[in-house]
Amino acid sequence: MFFIYGGGFTTGDRSKAPPFNLIHACFGAFFAQRGFITIIPDYRLSPEHQYPDAAQDVLDAIKWTISNSANLVLADSESSLSLDLDSLFIVGHSAGAVHTVTLFFHEDLVPLDDEIRKRVQGVVLISGPYRLLPGDYASRALAQAHWGTIESAIENSSHSLLIKWFAGRDPSSLSSMKLLPEILMVVSEKEPVMISETNSQYHKMLEWYLGNKVDLIEAKGHNHVTLIYMLSSGHGEEWADQVATWMREVMRGDDKVEVS
Repeated sequence: MFFIYGGGFTTGDRSKAPPFNLIHACFGAFFAQRGFITIIPDYRLSPEHQYPDAAQDVLDAIKWTISNSANLVLADSESSLSLDLDSLFIVGHSAGAVHTVTLFFHEDLVPLDDEIRKRVQGVVLISGPYRLLPGDYASRALAQAHWGTIESAIENSSHSLLIKWFAGRDPSSLSSMKLLPEILMVVSEKEPVMISETNSQYHKMLEWYLGNKVDLIEAKGHNHVTLIYMLSSGHGEEWADQVATWMREVMRGDDKVEVS
């Protein structure tokens, strides 16, 4: 599993300085204890590097892992990892969810015949800012930092990429052709209005374009960051256990995956 962290496009790293060094380690530890080897790649940040550089970095990390899996070892150990490279999952939080969407709906990053489309079994999109809402001035500066201009932010938002990618395509053929992985969405109960509204819209759009149900988990009691930061604490982990169950069922090929 690859975890793509957030940070408003302009901040973030996989390993923070103390006392914040447990933030992403707690995420990796939680899923590793449930049987999912977790890789947390870094990516270039805005405004020095703009769309789609960060998504390209995520893609490069996935490709590197596939090509170098025999060289991966457990931390503080000489033991090699045994990876199932045909059962990959990508979990993106906040800006990381946008980078994850960009991987699969940007026309040039992962071509339709790329093996990665077959290897990635599922993606989990957590609380992504999928589009700018009218009057949402608080997000405009971050959007400009990442996309360069507001016009580019609108044209290349997750919302717009989804619409453009499906234009002229028959959704009923996507599953048999394995062009898209299974998709699960997660949103916290106490998200900012912009996040909650755009997630609701994106969920409806995915269901409409795909023509089937897209599972959605609400992380009860959490805000935009606590659902990530509290993992491995023993509290508020129900949503993540549901994600782990969903991933196992996708790997088994269950026809209908139900989450509450």
